[in-house]
This record gives sequence, C-alpha cells and structure tokens, in this order.
Amino acid sequence: MSYALTVAIWVALYVALTVFDALGFMNFDFFDDGFLFLSLGVILLVLLLPLIYRFSRAIWINFFVKYREDAVEFNQEKEAEKMSRKSASE
Repeated sequence: MSYALTVAIWVALYVALTVFDALGFMNFDFFDDGFLFLSLGVILLVLLLPLIYRFSRAIWINFFVKYREDAVEFNQEKEAEKMSRKSASE
C-alpha cells in the first residue's frame, strides 16, 4: 500500500508541476528539469513518510479486518463463555 501511495504522490507532483507550467507560474520540462522533479519528489516523500506509513497501514488493515459494530459486547460474551467453561471444568 505504501508503494501505491508513493506512486500517487509522484504522479501528483508531476501533474502539479505541469499545471504550474501551463499556468505560467514556472517553466517545467520533464527532460530538462529532471533534477528539480527528483529533488522535489524526494523531499516531499521524506516529509510525508510518517503519513504514508500510517495511511498505508490503515488501508491494509481495513482490507483484512472486518468491522463489527457490536465488537465490545461480542468480546465480553466470549470472555464470559470462557470463564464459565473454565469454572465448570474445575
């Protein structure tokens, strides 16, 4: 997931630089200004690294963990069943 978010950031940076070029705020050509693109991308990724890590982790967890609205009650019932089985076996 972090790879996908990183690719999205690179694409967003390229689109932003191209739009700034089209609007006349700056001159940007991918082949002539490659160092600018790479340096801005690396700086942006280093600054956003904690957010990328957290978002990718949250997305990954949401793929594999099902949300239950009654999770607290469900876990309390399971604990009560375990305790009753444990006390019955003793």
